[in-house]
Amino acid sequence: KKPSMAQKRKRRGKKFIPKPMERPEVLDEVPRADEWKKIVSTGDQVETMKKGEDAAKEAKSQAAALIATQRKSVSVLTHVKEQIQALPVEEIIDVLSSTATQNYFVFDGLLGQELSEEIAEEGRSMFDNNKLELDLNAGVTSGEYAAAIKGGQDQYVDCPRSVEFVVCMTRHLAGMLNGVVPNIAKNNENVEVESKLPYKLDETASMAGVRMYDRKARISSLELLTGNSNDDGNVEEKPFGYVINGDGD
Repeated sequence: KKPSMAQKRKRRGKKFIPKPMERPEVLDEVPRADEWKKIVSTGDQVETMKKGEDAAKEAKSQAAALIATQRKSVSVLTHVKEQIQALPVEEIIDVLSSTATQNYFVFDGLLGQELSEEIAEEGRSMFDNNKLELDLNAGVTSGEYAAAIKGGQDQYVDCPRSVEFVVCMTRHLAGMLNGVVPNIAKNNENVEVESKLPYKLDETASMAGVRMYDRKARISSLELLTGNSNDDGNVEEKPFGYVINGDGD
């Protein structure tokens, strides 16, 4: 029996069943037709570009400032080292090793005018920014303000030249007094000689301070505590202070 036309169409339909189509992945990268995204205006784009340029300029400026600071530091350390090495170390040792109870050696103009003025300006800046404290040991009405030079990252910001001077001087001068002196004839190579000093200095232990005198503060304190603001300007002479008092210190 021949199949009817309806049966034939049914059979053809089973043979040509359409296969399910997969969505191409590339379409996921294309916005949907019914999806609207916010468009950045030209003004916003320009503002963003300006902020990026400003940030780049700021980073470049900071890098240049850091390089300048490092170069200045190297220059100061080199200058102090050369000035220390030029000192008459044998004369200094002779003075310090004499039979006197306590001795000191004064050498003027060691750092030069430029570096000396920078260190003095650091002291004035520390005083103006309340980084110095009234020295009660000198007296309540002394008008003397002081601080220890301890170094470290925080204090280096306040007085970089002072810290560099103290650290460099301690390292090189202490070594020379201990008997290690640079030989200029041999490109400043260190040469050990016998030291006349009965002690040896620590080349890593730095100790120094900064001190400022404020006459207005002195007059104000005199008026407050004594009722008399008259200051004749004569500051009592003080002897040198000494860090150590005996051989065992």
